[in-house]
Amino acid sequence: MARRKLSPSEIVERLQVIDALTADGRPIADAIRFVGVQQVEYDQWRSEYAGLMRTLGPLASPSPKFMKKSRPAGPGRQVRAVK
Repeated sequence: MARRKLSPSEIVERLQVIDALTADGRPIADAIRFVGVQQVEYDQWRSEYAGLMRTLGPLASPSPKFMKKSRPAGPGRQVRAVK
């Protein structure tokens, strides 16, 4: 099955997520795998979009659509007490 082509803004977003993950201490190979691209694509994107990333600036935090969601503990969620 063919993969759809990403737009330049989506590519820059993924590169910024990879940069944010590596800044947090995650190995580059794991960060690349986390966003769902291959090493070859990543290398091509870095060479092609490096100037654009400097223009847009760093991403404050990884994009929510790439992050795993956790359930917040709130008033609607009950916690069982251990006896």
